[in-house]
Order: sequence, then structure tokens, then C-alpha cells
Amino acid sequence: MHIPVQLNLNDLEEHPTNPETATIAVGLARTRTEMARQAAAGPQPGPTELGILGRELGRLADGLRLSGQTQEAQEAFEEVITLWDDMGRLRAAFMARMRLALLHRASGHPDKAHALLDQLCAHCAHDPTVAMYHSFALHHRGIAAWKSGRHHDALEDLQRALDMRRSKGSKPLIDATTAVLKHLQILHSGACPESIP
Repeated sequence: MHIPVQLNLNDLEEHPTNPETATIAVGLARTRTEMARQAAAGPQPGPTELGILGRELGRLADGLRLSGQTQEAQEAFEEVITLWDDMGRLRAAFMARMRLALLHRASGHPDKAHALLDQLCAHCAHDPTVAMYHSFALHHRGIAAWKSGRHHDALEDLQRALDMRRSKGSKPLIDATTAVLKHLQILHSGACPESIP
């Protein structure tokens, strides 16, 4: 079940538009993950069973992240990253690491998030398998940099992400990065009191 989110410019994080829907989605994800675990618990689970487990575990981890259940989300992300790495699923492992970085950032560890996103940006620049995610990594690294007090680096990353997104022509992504960049430029210029750590 998809959890609709909205970006809050006050803390630069995504929040569920309806917390009740998020709670229901996490409950459903727990059930589906447990069913997938049982299916993959045989003596020699195949790639189908393990792939389903990875998908459901990733959904659970992301739902827990959005619901603020930090410790359980981190454990689920670490488990799914290991699973995807073991299966050689590079893109899936990359996206799970990206979401783990978002968890670090939202839970008050922007430096930890920035370090992981820095690795992901470098990976995007050198691996065509994940190059399509470079603007996402830059966007989120910029927010982590801002929250770490590296405002100049943040604005540079967000501008690079925006340039990449404009070249691809994805209006929702362009709009998201534009909103964050404009907001942070205003804060950086001192035009309004800075409300973001």
C-alpha cells in the first residue's frame, strides 16, 4: 500500500498526508512481510521468494521510516540491503540505502545521512546501472548538507539536482527541487528568520 506524503518546508522532510493511512499501511506491510518470510523460510528459497521478501521488507522499512519508527525502520533497511546485495540486485540495494539515508536525516543524524548520500552520489557518477538516481541523491544530499550547517554545499547540490531534472523534463521532480531550493535561498539570504537547523 502506497503512503501519500507531502514535503514540509519547515523541517525539509516528507510526512504522511494522512497518519491513519500510514498506520494501516505499516500494519499491512508487517503482515505481508511475515507471509513473505514464511515463504522464503524453506531450505532453498529461490530468487522469486527472496525477491518478494525484499520487496515487502522494503515497503515495511519505508512505512516505518515515514511513521517515525526509527529503530525498527533501520533494522528493516539493514536487512533488506543485505538481502539485495546478496542477490546482486544493485538498483534495489541502492534505493534501500537512499531511504536509509533519509531515515538518518529525519531522525536527527544529517551528517550520517550526508556521508551515505555522498557515497551514493559517487556511485551514480561511475555506474550507469544507477546513474538515473543521481538527481535524487544530490537533492537529498543537499538537504542533509543544509541540516548539517553546510549551506553553500546544500545550495550547490540542489542546483545541480535541479539542472539534471530540468534536462530530463520531469515536472514533479523539478517542482520539488525548485521549492526546496527557493526556500533555502531565501533563508540563506537572511530575508526571513531561519527556522531550519
